[in-house]
Amino acid sequence: MRRQFGFLFQQGALFDSMTVAQNVAFPLREQDGGAPYDEEARVRTVLRLVGLEQTYDRYPSELSGGQQKRIALARAVVLRPKVVLYDEPTTGLDPIRSDVINELILKLKQQLSVTSIVVTHDLASAFKVADHMVMLHEGRVVLEGSPEEFRNSTDPVVRRFLRGEASEEETSELALSLAEEITMLRGERDEGHLDHRERGLLALADDEQVIAALPVERNLRRALDRIWRAEPAVRRVRRVRRFR
Repeated sequence: MRRQFGFLFQQGALFDSMTVAQNVAFPLREQDGGAPYDEEARVRTVLRLVGLEQTYDRYPSELSGGQQKRIALARAVVLRPKVVLYDEPTTGLDPIRSDVINELILKLKQQLSVTSIVVTHDLASAFKVADHMVMLHEGRVVLEGSPEEFRNSTDPVVRRFLRGEASEEETSELALSLAEEITMLRGERDEGHLDHRERGLLALADDEQVIAALPVERNLRRALDRIWRAEPAVRRVRRVRRFR
C-alpha cells in the first residue's frame, strides 16, 4: 500500500552525502520485494520528467533550492505511485521557481495520472493546481469546494484568508492601548528621547479634543500621524502653543 504513495517533503530532505542519482534511486533500493528495476533507466526517466537529467552525478549542494525541490519530486514519483502528497511544495522559492513546481505538479497529474494532495498556504499555487480545495481553520473544515466557490465565498474567515487580513482579535496582543502609548511617549519625552515630530504627536495626544476623536483607532501613533499629516495648520498652532 505504501508504494502507492509518494511524498514531497517541505524542504526536499535530500541526502547531502549522496549524488542526485543515488537520492532518486533510494526508494528503489529500499523497497521490499517487487519486480526488479533497471535503476539507471528509471532514475534518468524521472529526472528527465522534471527537466534535470543533466544533474545525474551532482550533489545537492551544487544545486539551487528550486532544483533540489525538483530532484525531491523526482524521487517521490520514481516508484510510480498513484497518489503524491506535497507538503508546502513552494516554500522558500521565489515566485518564478514556485510556478515551475506548480507546472510540474500539473505535468505529473497529466503524464503519470497521479492524484495530487497539496498542503499549502501559497494561494497562487493553490488556485493554479487545484480542482478541489479544502480550508481548515482551528481544526475544522470551514469550506470545501472548487476554486471558484472559494473566490465567491462570503465566509468572513475565508475572505480574510484570501485577502491576507488578520482579524482584530489576532492583532489585539500586538496593539498597545491608548493609555499605554501615551504613557510610553511621555516617558520618552521626559528622558529627552523624542524628536521634533514625536513631540508634535504627543502634543496632539495631550489635546483632549483630539483624544475624544480617536475612540475607534487602536494604534495611537497611526491615528496621530494621520492627523499630523492631514491638518498642518492645526499642527502648527498646537506646536507653537505647546513648545514656544
